[in-house]
Amino acid sequence: GKSTNYDTDLFLPSLKQISFICEKDYASAKEVDKKSMRVIADHIRAMTFLIADGILPSKEGRGYVLRRIMRRAIRYGKRLGINKPFLSELSTVVINQFSDHYPELVEKRQRIKDAIGEEEIQFEKTIHQGLQILNDEIIKLKSSGARMFPGELGFRLYDTYGFPVDLTNDVLREQGFTLDQAAYDEAFVSHREKARGSWKGSQSNDLIHLISAWRKAKVTTEFVGYETLSTEARIIKIAVGGKEVNVAVENDECEIVCDRTPFYGESGGQMGDIGVMTSKHCSIEVIDTKKYDSNLHVHFCKIVEGQLNLGDNVNLSVDQKARQATAKNHTATHILHATLIDILGDHIEQKGSLVAPERLRFDFSHSRSLTDTEIFKIEQTINERIWQNDTVSSATMPLDEAVTAGAKALFNEKYGDEVRVISVGRYSKELCGGTHLLRAGEIGFFKIVKESSVAAGIRRIEAFTGSRALRYIADLDLGFKKLSQTLGVSIDKVPERVSALLTRQKDSKKNGDLNKSSDIQATTETINKIEFAYGVIDDPELRDVRNFADRLLEKHPKAIVVVANKSTGVMAIKVSSEIKIFKANECVDFLKSELGVSGGGKPNMAQVAGLGKNHITQAIDHIKKQIKNIKV
Repeated sequence: GKSTNYDTDLFLPSLKQISFICEKDYASAKEVDKKSMRVIADHIRAMTFLIADGILPSKEGRGYVLRRIMRRAIRYGKRLGINKPFLSELSTVVINQFSDHYPELVEKRQRIKDAIGEEEIQFEKTIHQGLQILNDEIIKLKSSGARMFPGELGFRLYDTYGFPVDLTNDVLREQGFTLDQAAYDEAFVSHREKARGSWKGSQSNDLIHLISAWRKAKVTTEFVGYETLSTEARIIKIAVGGKEVNVAVENDECEIVCDRTPFYGESGGQMGDIGVMTSKHCSIEVIDTKKYDSNLHVHFCKIVEGQLNLGDNVNLSVDQKARQATAKNHTATHILHATLIDILGDHIEQKGSLVAPERLRFDFSHSRSLTDTEIFKIEQTINERIWQNDTVSSATMPLDEAVTAGAKALFNEKYGDEVRVISVGRYSKELCGGTHLLRAGEIGFFKIVKESSVAAGIRRIEAFTGSRALRYIADLDLGFKKLSQTLGVSIDKVPERVSALLTRQKDSKKNGDLNKSSDIQATTETINKIEFAYGVIDDPELRDVRNFADRLLEKHPKAIVVVANKSTGVMAIKVSSEIKIFKANECVDFLKSELGVSGGGKPNMAQVAGLGKNHITQAIDHIKKQIKNIKV
């Protein structure tokens, strides 16, 4: 038999590809490398299914869990020596392996690869950002003489920036610091307790397999949510903890299938409905609803009171306020799509979307960021179309007839022979199974709040509608009013006033630095026929002393100059262009090995960080010795 699950056909295809990428044979690899390969094989499978299920990496909820999984896999890849993006291509192995049982993986192949690839690129940026923050904090601690790195700060690096704690420990160890592990663990536990509720309705492997079994058994739900928000139904399936059961009791988190439902199941970018189920003996909160295939709706629930039995009759009621808010955002998304094509061109294609009660998000193909003028024109056109109050109509027809009529279809979506077409006025016609308004005017108002890049050639617009959009505008207005009062100018003069203040601050700082640098007390010596000029300042506000070194070099154009800041532990080394036999970067390498500092640079200019107050004199003495040992 097989010794572990990783020796079965479930994981071997992924392990084989990982071995190829890292150029290490799995069978003969060291145990530490085997562990890394297994983690990646497990995580690539999980992330592929999560993204196919509509989850994208984010800072909260299920998206946060996905991001942690992805970044852990990337870190283990680095332990194997993989220093390039690789997970996006590796997902192809999982997609191909499970495509027969999970056809949605093939349908969403590009979405899966794009999401993983973008996260890999983003994490590389995170590593650089985290290192910069970490090194800045180390410099502060060195100046205070402390050697224990705050645990809560270590966790903030991990939680806010995604910076791996094992990498934090590696950097700290190199610099002679220790992470306060107890404080780190306390911060971690506190965060975990707060986040525990975010994973409600999450799908374990057991539940995934159970739902797959229901699909194969042709378990179906009649959806009546286009016509009504409430109905009576019969319970035909219950699952608790990923296992099918006949009874669910108070406080159980469970999955419920009814023979009919008004609850829209998450699909096509639209989030699932929420609401309640009730019976004579039971009260149930519906936290989420998901649709599998075209006719299996699964309700993710919590039993608030009583007991639910298989076969019970229940009353289902959708949260009307949330449904209406979602419908506003979905109809607005269709209007946005049509408007983008009208203003930017026919190359616009939908690449993804999220329609939730509180906001909408739309991803589309476009090679550059939008200008302020374009964003204003898009908003203006959409609001004019909303205020026209056109009819929003739906019709069911054969697929070929819908396409011939000009209905837009998503490239990666799988459609049946009969499709539902949503039309808004004469300008928008799309294949869509989602819930919509009856008239466009019900949206009220539309406001773009962010435009950004998702991946190469893909842009994202995030927007609010209705009262949420008005609140956003009101908050901005209030902020500007407070700012205008603080600055003592009218609202229309705020940008001009802020710009003037920033320019004045920049000029003041520049002049202040120049004045300080001209006042620096430098010592000059001639060592080995080479002029050496050096000075020490003590300014906790100044992190960059290169300007000081430049000014000192202007005074001594044929010298090697050094300027150090006692408060921040940074040092700049500049070398005259006439001196070819002394390299500033080689000098820094020497100081790193002798004093355990960090730094780098070029032959004519380099910088050191992490100098303790006692190190500065030692560093200058080391540089003098290096100059003395030069063979002139």
